[in-house]
This record gives sequence, C-alpha cells and structure tokens, in this order.
Amino acid sequence: MTNKQLTTTLKHKARAASPGLEFLTRHTTLSSPFYTVRPATLPAHLPSLTTMAVDNLPTAVPLEASQHFSKAFLPYLRSVLAGYSSSDVQGKESGKTREAEALERATVTSGGELRQGWEWLRGPLGVWNDGLEASASSDTVSGAVDAAKKSTSTGMHPKKVLTLGSGMVAPPAIKELCRRPDVQLVVASNVLEDAKRLTAPYENATPVRVDVSDPVAVERLVASCDVVISLLPVPFHPSVAELCIRNGKHLVTASYISPAMRSLHKRAVQADVVLMNEIGLDPGIDHCSAMSLLDSLRAQGKEIVSFTSFCGGLPAPECADVPLGYKFSWSPKGVLSAASNSARFKLHNEVCEIPGANLLSRYFPDVPLSNVLRFEGLANRDSLPHADEYGLGPATRTVFRGTLRYPGFADLMHAFRVIGLLEADPAAAVNPHHWHALARQALEKHLGTLVMDDPPSVHTALADVVPGPQRDAVLGALRWLDIMPPAVGRTGAESAYGAYDTSLPALPTTPTLP
Repeated sequence: MTNKQLTTTLKHKARAASPGLEFLTRHTTLSSPFYTVRPATLPAHLPSLTTMAVDNLPTAVPLEASQHFSKAFLPYLRSVLAGYSSSDVQGKESGKTREAEALERATVTSGGELRQGWEWLRGPLGVWNDGLEASASSDTVSGAVDAAKKSTSTGMHPKKVLTLGSGMVAPPAIKELCRRPDVQLVVASNVLEDAKRLTAPYENATPVRVDVSDPVAVERLVASCDVVISLLPVPFHPSVAELCIRNGKHLVTASYISPAMRSLHKRAVQADVVLMNEIGLDPGIDHCSAMSLLDSLRAQGKEIVSFTSFCGGLPAPECADVPLGYKFSWSPKGVLSAASNSARFKLHNEVCEIPGANLLSRYFPDVPLSNVLRFEGLANRDSLPHADEYGLGPATRTVFRGTLRYPGFADLMHAFRVIGLLEADPAAAVNPHHWHALARQALEKHLGTLVMDDPPSVHTALADVVPGPQRDAVLGALRWLDIMPPAVGRTGAESAYGAYDTSLPALPTTPTLP
C-alpha cells in the first residue's frame, strides 16, 4: 500500500461505523521495536512487511522530542483541567476550544459505556476480557496466595500432592508446586538423601523414602494424598495407576500412554479417577499448542490440509557448548532410547515409515523455523494416531510430528550407534576395566574383531564404520566424553591411562550394555 493509498483508506475509514484501522497482529516494544509479517495475499516477488508499533516512543528519544511532545500536549491537558474546574455545563458546551473538541472526538468510553461510533470495540474487548478471566484462574503465585487465604477462611485444608521420583525432572516440578501455599507436597524417592536435598528449600515439602517394588508402602502414600504425580520411569506408571484407581486418587504423568496404561481407562472412568498422561513438553505442551492453533483456524472457517509440528527442549545457543549441542534435562537413558524409536508419518499423501535403526540417518537437515538459528529434525514416533486426536480427517495431506535438535546431533548420534554405544542387545554387553576402554570395547564387540588398546588402533577401527567427513567430529566427541584411550606420554614411560579423569563415576562391576 502506497502512502497515498493509506491516506485515502484512513479518510474512508474515519467515516465508517468503526473508525479504527486494525492491521497490527501484536504490539512491539522499545527493546524489540520491529517484527516481520508476510500476508498470504502478498505477491511472492515482494518482500515481507516490517512493522513497528512502539506505544511510548517519546521516552526513548532525545530531550528535544520530549519537549516538543510536552508543548503539543499541554493545551489538551489544560482543556481537561478546565472542564473539571467549571460547573457551568452550558457555558462549557458553547465555548469549546479546538483541543476540547479533539478530546471529545477521541473519548472512547463515558460512564462505563462505549460512546457512539465506538460500539464496534465491544467484540474485541469481550475477547480481551475473557483472556483476563482465564489468566486470573491460572496457577500464578498471587492466585495461589488468594487460594490459600480462601481455604483458610473457609476451613479447607491444603491439597496434599505426592510426587514419586527424584530424577532430573523433579527439581523444577517441586519448585513450581511449592510456590503454592495451598499445596502440601510429599516427595518420595528410593534415595532418601535425594528427596531431602530437593525438599530442603521448601517449608511445604516433606521427603519420604519408598521403594516402588514395595506396593504396600506405595499404596499407603497414595491413599494419604489427593493427587499423585509420577516422575518414575514409564514401566512403573501402570502399577501406580492401579493403586490410584483402587484408592480414588488422580494421577498425572508426562509420559506417552502405553498400552498397559490405556487398558486402565475404563476402570478409571468407573472410579471417577483422572489418569492424565502426556502432559509434559513433548508430549504435552505440543499437544496443547497444536489444539489451540487448530481450534483457532477452524473458528475462522479454514480447512486444515496439512499438519506439521516440531518440538524440542534445547539449551540456549550460548550454552550448547557440548559436542551434541544438547544437554540432558530428563532421563539420559530415555533420550538415548528415543533415538532408536521407529517412526511413521504421512507426507504429501504418502505414508512413510523409518525403522528405529535408520532414524538417525534419515533426518531433516534443515528445519526453517528461524532466520538466525539453524535446526535439524527427527521424526517423532508414530504421528498417524494423533490425526484422530487432533480431528484431522483422512484427506489431510501431511501429518508429521518431529523433534528439534541443533545441527550435528543426528550425525554424531548415528556414529555412536554404529560404534555400538547405543546398542540395547544383551549380547553387546561389555565390561571395560576403565572408562577409556569403553569406545574400544564397543567397537570390538560391534566389528567382531580384536581392537588394540591404543589410539591408532581405535582410529583405524573407527574408519571402518564412520565416514571420513564425520570422523574428526566423532573423535573429538569421544575424547570429550573421556571414553577413548589417551595418547602415550612423550617419553613413553607415562601410563596410557595417566590422564584418566577421576571425577567420572565408578564403572559397573558386571557386564553392562553400552
């Protein structure tokens, strides 16, 4: 739109019933004053639109601009003050100044009601008001305090929440729950010291030792609480769910719904017990954001012909200073196991399947989500069942859910696989006498041949399974992990393991899968 066209549009709009001209999709700020949009109707040869809408611009420019603004604003302020100081309404009507008339035209509401000409705002204001009410009901600290005060005044007791597990996802969950004074949290772990460490900062958290192999002890804890949050490994969820159903307690997990968990659905409904699964990041937040977007598009009368979703928990770029560009925020074993999951999805009306052994070699090298950051993507399990959950019909051309990673992750993880470091077959179990021997023994087991315990021999064996362009990166990663034989000292007298990092955990005493 040219300046002339914009001026003409504004003139016509000023005479319309709704004089506002809405073309911004969101506000901007002084710290981020611009954003780029590309309307669907914009011809392909034209660049995207850069938009700025800073509300408080005079506060960010030099003194002269502020003085100019003040000088222009002062007559309007005086007009408002004069209106308050005069009681002669008829006199005020007859002696209106130019500023007073401008203020009259600019007044949107009066006496709590929209003025004539501004009734069109009732719809947008209703949406905004609904958003405020939804926000007020969210789990904020202030809301928690109000809820605690209300429960105290009405004689209600705090909710008792049982958290099972003290792994890597437990600390943020405990922190968030303990922000609510209307919650009494019990953290149960098979390592009491871990539970004590996690609950120490909070007055409304109590540590308890429990072994999930003792169902009587676990059931005693379940029966004493209102809600159970299971942060245990996936195989333990169904047994915990059984206890929740038996005792009429709700259960929350972040894990995918396993067949064993799904089989409990009917019993849970009959017992009026909620088994809420898949409510973490992935799966969880991705489900919620997908449904929110799909519902919004359907409300606009639009047809969904393709669905693609990427999700991933990644460290900030400046903190991704490790070979994989990834840091564990949940079970490391779970992350490594996920790299072996088979995948199925629909792409341009074709159903595609990737066996677990090929997942890391058949990745998407460039996921265009940002003009600044680069990502690669992996297919995430079976996407097709989610088509029904999302209300996507059989005519949907693409149904794909993927996992985001920084570039290099898939190639490096694939190299770990071909070396044998991700092998889950019990026949691949190794028993290294030293961490530095782990990569060598995994290679030896994978190749079925002897690999000598020195760097040149390991390098040679590595060349048999890792392509040349990736070899340097793989060697660097293995050295960073400290699972490669170190170089012998210059004099030859230094032990090959003299550089061993003593901070590494103790090795298993029995043969263990890599």
